Amino acid sequence: MPSSKKTPNLLLNKWLGSDKPKKDDFNEDNEILDRSIGALHTRVAQVEQSAEELMSHAQQDFAGQLSQAQSTWGEQLRAAETALVGKVDAVGSDLQAHAGNAVCHVTQQERTAWNQGAVQTGAYTGNGSSSRTVALGFAPKAGVVFAVGRPVVEAIWSSQTCSVFSAMFSASGGSKGATATTTGFTVVNTDANSMGFSYKLNEANETYIYLIWR
Repeated sequence: MPSSKKTPNLLLNKWLGSDKPKKDDFNEDNEILDRSIGALHTRVAQVEQSAEELMSHAQQDFAGQLSQAQSTWGEQLRAAETALVGKVDAVGSDLQAHAGNAVCHVTQQERTAWNQGAVQTGAYTGNGSSSRTVALGFAPKAGVVFAVGRPVVEAIWSSQTCSVFSAMFSASGGSKGATATTTGFTVVNTDANSMGFSYKLNEANETYIYLIWR
């Protein structure tokens, strides 16, 4: 006969000392156990399959999201590259415009003009002739000539005359004693005139310095 008590979960026989178990009772307990274990195995297999399906779906979702993210990143990167190229081109254009700006930079014509306006210095030794031309190779705009170690004007009291040892000249005129030419300048060496002035710009063995503005 079956047991007087049963287990709470599977309802297996729980024998007492007064119970008289039969073979069928044991077989029934074994079948209950077998069915329970079989159901458990089935449930475990179902859980494993569900887990695999979830994992597969998760991997597919992750792959899709990663692909979309890579596509988005690629588009953003290409947009950034396009923007950077545009900025680089804009900077290059600005640099070219700045380099060609004649207001901000010195032009070649201005350099040439400045070089032509530069002061040129030189010297010559007087030979005593009444007139002498110093060749420069260009027409000077202006110039100054003076004798080294001499005053600008030397007064000679004994003869009441003045010897002038310097002169200034330009393309438009200048003092007496020197004049501009198309290739340099001419100096004179004279005796005293009616006013008592003599122009000594070519005295023999005197050294003269000149400053020329091209």
